Amino acid sequence: MRKRSNKLLVLLAYGAGSLVLILVLLTAAVRIQEWIFRDRAERLFSDIQSIDPLRTTFDQTNSIFERWHGSVSYKLPCSKQYCELNIGIVEPSKWHTSRLFPRLLDLYRLLGGHPAIASADITVKDGVVSSKHYELVIEAPPDVGTDGHSLTYYMEGNISTQPRADTSSLGEPGTRRHPEYEIGSVACLGCLEIHASFTPLADPADVRRLSRINFSCLTRQHPCRTKSDIMPSAASESLQENLPSNGPY
Repeated sequence: MRKRSNKLLVLLAYGAGSLVLILVLLTAAVRIQEWIFRDRAERLFSDIQSIDPLRTTFDQTNSIFERWHGSVSYKLPCSKQYCELNIGIVEPSKWHTSRLFPRLLDLYRLLGGHPAIASADITVKDGVVSSKHYELVIEAPPDVGTDGHSLTYYMEGNISTQPRADTSSLGEPGTRRHPEYEIGSVACLGCLEIHASFTPLADPADVRRLSRINFSCLTRQHPCRTKSDIMPSAASESLQENLPSNGPY
């Protein structure tokens, strides 16, 4: 009887040890994948920032599209005269096409993962890039409200450059403190959004300062939850200038 008990304890110990090992390996795999995604999101951002609207030609963007082969989509018809292209990457990418994705996503969160999307849009008119846009969306951990219910929301950081004629909020430069750019937020359901929008004439120093995205939100242990976390420079200047806010900074 004692021998059976000892064997059972040994089997339970092996089982528990195996389960712990599996969880450790899965957690490590999630962390590694997060760092890979962060590197890709930063490279995509760098590629998009290298494009100079109204100067970069359609042909000059080919090297970028080749690097992101498999992640590029575009609206038809697409030609040098007019084309709308998108480059999008998703984390966790390995499970995204699975029918079990919702369940696997719960496991991914449980293991400390940060579901996220990095996306870039490019519009070409008359052979040159007329506008560009980069967006980083990161799921924040559930926030427990006063009613005891948990709420999951997303943080969105948006950076774009486009002609003033295509940006109504920049259409009357004389009425704004910064005629060649704006920073602010828009109301969105289940998210916190912050953006920096520029015209092609914006000072490069302003573009570099306000376009800073905190990519550590994709890998840090303590999660990002606010606009200041994801786009610190833009959020700080927006707050200082008392621009309308739709959520915590």
